[in-house]
Amino acid sequence: MEWPVKYYPVQIPPPVYRAYTAFLYLLLATGIMLIAWHIYERILYDLTGPLNSDSPIYLAIGRGILDGLLPYKDLFETKPPGIFLLSALSLWIFDSHILANYLSAVSLFTYPLIMGYIAWHMQLVKIQWRIVLFSALLGGIFGLYAAGSSGSFQVESYATFFCLLYLLLISDPGRITVAKTLAMSLCMLAAIGMKEPFLLSLTSAVIIIYYRTPSKLYPILLIPFILTLILGVAALALFGMLEAYLLLYANIIHTHLLHSDNNIASFYAGNGIPITIRRITNNLGNFSEWMPVLVFLLGIALLANTNSHLFRDIPKTLVTLLLCCLLCIFAVGMKYYFPHHAIYAVPLYLALSISLMRRLTDNPTLLTKSLGLLIMVVAVVTTSTYQSKNYDKKTYIIDKRLEKSIKNARMMDIIMDSCGHERYLYIGHNGIKLYGFTRHLPLGPAFIQYSHYLIPSQPYLRQTFINNLRTTPIIYVDSFVSLGRLQSFVINEIQENFSEIPPECAGKTRAARKLKNVYYRKSSDDSK
Repeated sequence: MEWPVKYYPVQIPPPVYRAYTAFLYLLLATGIMLIAWHIYERILYDLTGPLNSDSPIYLAIGRGILDGLLPYKDLFETKPPGIFLLSALSLWIFDSHILANYLSAVSLFTYPLIMGYIAWHMQLVKIQWRIVLFSALLGGIFGLYAAGSSGSFQVESYATFFCLLYLLLISDPGRITVAKTLAMSLCMLAAIGMKEPFLLSLTSAVIIIYYRTPSKLYPILLIPFILTLILGVAALALFGMLEAYLLLYANIIHTHLLHSDNNIASFYAGNGIPITIRRITNNLGNFSEWMPVLVFLLGIALLANTNSHLFRDIPKTLVTLLLCCLLCIFAVGMKYYFPHHAIYAVPLYLALSISLMRRLTDNPTLLTKSLGLLIMVVAVVTTSTYQSKNYDKKTYIIDKRLEKSIKNARMMDIIMDSCGHERYLYIGHNGIKLYGFTRHLPLGPAFIQYSHYLIPSQPYLRQTFINNLRTTPIIYVDSFVSLGRLQSFVINEIQENFSEIPPECAGKTRAARKLKNVYYRKSSDDSK
């Protein structure tokens, strides 16, 4: 390989260049092996079928779809329908959640492959494998970060993967065909269908890659977005969810944002932006103390131009970078914050990585190469300082909770069958609890309760819950703490109208004797 002399006033001696090249490949090999091992550990963990505290919610709604119930109207949760359809598909094929975990494992495996392919596809004349490996290393890092932040059957990790597929489709800005436009729209629909804020994340990522050629944003962003809206409405209508989505879900989410302490208005009126930046940085630091440095350097690298007019485009680039960062910050901070919400910024990190690979491929300046080398070193250090998780311990804890919940669910089903009841009222919040595993579905739409579900500004959720409480023949109580101001009312209602003594239909079953926290409606004779 000949050294590109035109960028340097002095020819680099071949021995020095060979030593430099060997150092690069040794550095990359170290990083690739480390990240490959960590990904391997994570994939093995995903294949065990881990759950998070929201997973039983998705399973209950997925089972409800298979039984003819509608999300939002019959069983409510503040997520778009994508995860419910995935849950229903997994239950239909495997009668478990394992399909969702398989998808997590496969998506993590493809992160370095897709990012490496994007870098390889950029190099039309001569392949520079060190750039391909460098891109694969960054893809592996951000894929592992996404899996660690929001994996185990959680919506954000799936949405991030679909954003990556979108970036793969636009990495070649050649002729935009109808098939390619449709594929981009399906990826966008899948990402938004898992969590709506990813529309902002994906928009920021596309802008970062093509802000120098804004005319390309029309065919690769605007047209796919319009088609996504059409496909989304058609899909909701096909599954019978359109009315419930527009009249219930959208309205409840809008009301929730207006009444929450972390709503959109107060986000910008107060100190929401600095707080959100600190949360994002802390979340990156939980992966590795060098991770925030890596992301910062990727942003700095965007300011390094590829032509001789080094400072000509810096104002435009800086404004673009700040705008895209603001979109991601807004996505992270617009609702109640949980640590896994920091994953909304991952598409931007991937886009910055792709932009760096493009600059290293297309006539790189000395500054670009220097920054690339520095980022490569930081990436390897980031990988080496990542601490492997105790997946065995996590698997053990989840399996124990899952075993208990499934056992309780089986006993609940026996009691329901014995008395001929179709639905029961679950009182409690989310977690690996029995409502995700019973054949008999809990009453809804607020089949799990949060205090912000039951406030007067949410009359549909509040009133249907009260009506269910007054009519249900059987209640399973996990906790009263999430009922908010309705807590004393619910406790009094149960004390007056329910008993822990099972009726004759269930009294002879072993399940009724073993399962605790079950309350049965008193008969008219009992109340006398």
